[in-house]
Amino acid sequence: PKPMNFKNFDVLECPPNEIARMLAVIEWENFKNIQPEEFLTQAWRKRPEKAPNIRAMIDRFNKITGWICSQILSCEKIKLRVKRYLKLVQIAEELKDLGNYHTFTAFITGLKENSVYRLKFTLAELPQRTKEIYQELDEIMSYESSYK
Repeated sequence: PKPMNFKNFDVLECPPNEIARMLAVIEWENFKNIQPEEFLTQAWRKRPEKAPNIRAMIDRFNKITGWICSQILSCEKIKLRVKRYLKLVQIAEELKDLGNYHTFTAFITGLKENSVYRLKFTLAELPQRTKEIYQELDEIMSYESSYK
C-alpha cells in the first residue's frame, strides 16, 4: 500500500472515528512541543522564529482547512461530493467528541470556505440529518455572542 499523506489519502477509505483519532494523535505530538515562552508578546506573529511550535500548529490548521476544501472540490460528480462532505462532517463530529477542538475548528472552517459554501447543488443533496449535525457543530464554533 501507498504511504498515507494528504496528497494520496481518500477520506472515504477509512472510518471517521479512525481518521479523527489519527488526527488527534498528530495534533497532540505538535501541541506537546509548544513552550510557554512561545506565547509571550504574540511571538508567533511578530517573530515566528521565536514560536516555531505555535507556527507549526497554525500551518497545520491551514493545511487541514485546504485539504477539506480539496476533498470536496476535487470531485466532478455531485454524488461523490456529497459522500465526501458527509464523511467530513462525521469526522468533525468525532473530533469534537474527542475534544480535539483545534482540528475540529479547522474542519468547520474548511466546510465554511466560500468555494465549498457556494456548491448549492451539492449542499441541497445532503441528507437532512447531516445538515442538522453540521449546523450544531457550526454553532459550537460560532463567535456570535462570545463578547458578552
